[in-house]
Amino acid sequence: MHTRAFVVRVPHAHNRTFGVQCVALRDSMMLWCGAVPNDTGEDEAQMPAAPAGCLARDWSVAMTAGARAHSTGTCLYRADSEAALPMAQRLASATGLAQLYLSLDLPPALCVGGMVPLAPEDTQALHALELGLKDVCRRMLPYTRP
Repeated sequence: MHTRAFVVRVPHAHNRTFGVQCVALRDSMMLWCGAVPNDTGEDEAQMPAAPAGCLARDWSVAMTAGARAHSTGTCLYRADSEAALPMAQRLASATGLAQLYLSLDLPPALCVGGMVPLAPEDTQALHALELGLKDVCRRMLPYTRP
């Protein structure tokens, strides 16, 4: 098991900085992502020890049978957003991990769900966040191999 904290920055007027805590296990990974203060540094040592947030506000697991394979998944818990499941499935397919758990604690402006579409700036921020999470997965992937 290997754990590490990361900072992901996205282009957004109000919610620009997200903390990511990643736990790499054999053939699987658990990621938590939530908003942190915008002045948070890039260094893991500058990340808040316990960022204020909720572990399972939007929590999903995706499973895949190998690299670039189609993934399936399920929502473990969802309060006000529907972003974690499709994002977890895309990340699992891209990494080829057997299981990828993703917990998102997004600010209300970035919550996907309901009948109201996101503003273009919010959609762009979510896309940038997913790319940042993909980079985190890529960096942690060696720790998931025996």
